[in-house]
Amino acid sequence: MQSKVDDNARVGQSGSQAARTDLSWLRTSLAIFANGGLLLLRRDLQAPTNLQIIGAVGAFMLGILTLIVYSRRDALLTMYPLPPVHTDPRPVIILVSATLLLDLIAFSLIAAGT
Repeated sequence: MQSKVDDNARVGQSGSQAARTDLSWLRTSLAIFANGGLLLLRRDLQAPTNLQIIGAVGAFMLGILTLIVYSRRDALLTMYPLPPVHTDPRPVIILVSATLLLDLIAFSLIAAGT
């Protein structure tokens, strides 16, 4: 029978919930960076439209913000014992709002045909 200390010591092991959460945050930030690049390369790099530039810059900023939120959450998850309240919903709400705005820019680029 494992003790509570053993369960908390396994947080950093691969395959644990914390490790899967870390990987999902990294995957999300990489996907955002890739989508920003795809917005720029939608037609060509010679004359990207203003909307393409805004979308690419927004995606870059969103990717950086995602990495910042990831690093803060990772630092909290490595604390032992965990703080009583370790989930602040504000950064996630900001990320969701920014992602929806980026989606609107991408959909408007698709609709405009650029």
